[in-house]
Amino acid sequence: MPPDPRQNKVLIPIDSFDSNLLPPDKRDTRSPDYGLCIQEHLTKEFADFGINTRITAGPELIEFEWSSEGDETLADRAVKLLDNGRYKQGIRLFRTIRAIDPENEVMLLNLGKALINQDKLDDSIELLTKFVQLNPTSDFGFICLGMAHSKAGQIEHAIANLRKACELKPRNPFAQRNLGELLAKTGKANEAIPHFQKFTTLVPDVAVGWFGLGEAFAADGRASEADAAFRRVLELSPNSSISVAAQVALTKLAESALPKHGGHFDCPETVKFCLNALQSFTEMTNDQVKSIMFEIATRGMQGMDINNPEIRYSFKSIEGDFSGLKAVCYMYVAMQRLMPGVDAGIDLSKEFAKAKAMFNGQSLSSFETG
Repeated sequence: MPPDPRQNKVLIPIDSFDSNLLPPDKRDTRSPDYGLCIQEHLTKEFADFGINTRITAGPELIEFEWSSEGDETLADRAVKLLDNGRYKQGIRLFRTIRAIDPENEVMLLNLGKALINQDKLDDSIELLTKFVQLNPTSDFGFICLGMAHSKAGQIEHAIANLRKACELKPRNPFAQRNLGELLAKTGKANEAIPHFQKFTTLVPDVAVGWFGLGEAFAADGRASEADAAFRRVLELSPNSSISVAAQVALTKLAESALPKHGGHFDCPETVKFCLNALQSFTEMTNDQVKSIMFEIATRGMQGMDINNPEIRYSFKSIEGDFSGLKAVCYMYVAMQRLMPGVDAGIDLSKEFAKAKAMFNGQSLSSFETG
């Protein structure tokens, strides 16, 4: 048997009603019909949501009554609309609730949160600020307010609110990660690292946290720790867009560890090695080429001399022995195949262009290809 409808009643000072909710030609607060306009508007609004109301607007107060089943409130109904993907209707109902109950905490939080995604950031910040004033121990409220400030470009305010969220609930992973990301973006990698570490401790199987930690380590000059974090991303999410970003980051780390080559390369040798790589990769799959790229990159992290051709290196993923320069050329060509246009951290673009032209049928007479 359905529960008996429960009657709800509020009294609203007519001066506090947001006249912007009314049609433009009905907003004159001095009009003798102003109260009637409010009454007609609210009655229609709630009827559109299937909510039975009785609204009476007097000269000073609006008397608003509605019925609900069980303990469901108007704000509960609006939350359901948002949860069901009916954002326009949910926001509209919350705005109407705001007009009759401006300190409704469910409205303040949920409408404030929804308006972030609608880019109504000033309104969102106003609502969420009011919410945290009423709920000063709500870590989630401070997270939402921080995200609204962040999207509005008010980064210092965003950081302050996320710090507050982390203080209130240190084991909130979302607060820790978002604070870490903002600190890293503002050049404070050293401060960001503990927050990413906290996130990866709380939720160790989420790749995005490890990627953020890797970026922070790299920015702070801690290459080996960055390498370990990026490799954890590859373990957790091997076939995703974030794994591609981690692969690029690992390659840059490896290249940064290679000895410098005095700002230039021996052009004929480098073109020859790039051409060798193009020929070798012809019959290989992308996965095979990727294995070569990362094995060479990993070896580069351990140290690889690209200036002395007498020192040779061998790799499990490809036959033969390589000088350091030849290995770097193979890694560069692999990157151009798998991630064309990416900043490789080493410029072999001219040599690669010559090798590619030769590979596509131009004269091979000037170079050996073995």
